[in-house]
Amino acid sequence: MNRVRRAVLGGITLAALLVLALGSRTPAVPLADGPAEIHLAPQASGLDLVKVAQPVVRPGGEITYTLTITNSGYQAATNLTMQDVLPPNTGYVRGGTLVGDRVQWTIANLAGYGGVQEKTVVLSAEGEPGTEILNDDYDAWASSGQQVHGTVTATTRIVDDWAWITPWKAYTLTYGGPDVTTLITLPVGTVSEPMTWAYEELDGALHPLALRTRTAFRSFRLTAFRFFSASPDIRPTDSFSVVMTFARTVRGQAGSEPLQLYRWDQGRWRKEGISCLNEPGTNQVACNVAPQELGEFVLTEVQHDLYLPLVFNGHQ
Repeated sequence: MNRVRRAVLGGITLAALLVLALGSRTPAVPLADGPAEIHLAPQASGLDLVKVAQPVVRPGGEITYTLTITNSGYQAATNLTMQDVLPPNTGYVRGGTLVGDRVQWTIANLAGYGGVQEKTVVLSAEGEPGTEILNDDYDAWASSGQQVHGTVTATTRIVDDWAWITPWKAYTLTYGGPDVTTLITLPVGTVSEPMTWAYEELDGALHPLALRTRTAFRSFRLTAFRFFSASPDIRPTDSFSVVMTFARTVRGQAGSEPLQLYRWDQGRWRKEGISCLNEPGTNQVACNVAPQELGEFVLTEVQHDLYLPLVFNGHQ
């Protein structure tokens, strides 16, 4: 009897035992008699290409682009060619081989499963302040069949001055124009972490002013960058000074309204936290800016309303 029972149980499949255990209310699920085999096809073409560059540059300065190519596929990329097309407002300086309007590199073998290579090219910035240089045309291909086109745009803005600042040192941003010199002095501790600050002189206020004020001589923008991206929410940890020295006297009459620096904030011009000193008969305006977010600043003066007498002829 035991032999018969063992024979019967030996012939029962795993699916049948599952039905007996769960009952007839649960439908049987056919299962393979042997272990399931999962086949993962390895990726032959797994090239990835990215590019980075510094966020700002002075006119005529140098921009360093770093291109990184990674092969995550199983097949090595042989006779690999990388190329970067020169964007507008730039000139070739060094790095790679210049072929027409593009820079090329050759990599004999880029191993699979994470092989990495970095290449750099240095270009000159040949535009005016305010120009944005967009470098987004770069790709790579190999004789072994792999190819990739870069999708990340490296953006660099031409500014009047910039500095990589740290919490442990004082810095000065300088603008020297034909009729004014502007100094932005950042004392020790102005920032809590290393970052890039940039100064850009503007032709005029980018937002309308109040009716009783008018732009007085200057408008500029201060921008902070963490690594490669602008961070408009950065607030300095300490106050900084703005000193503008003009080529002529900016206030000639005693008792006139002082010039005031404003910052564009949440849809309006604000002067809270900004105090300015400018004596009559001088050509300098010195302002202290308390910790607050950066952005667009404008130096204004009050435009007084002129009231004329009304003369009526005749009777009412």
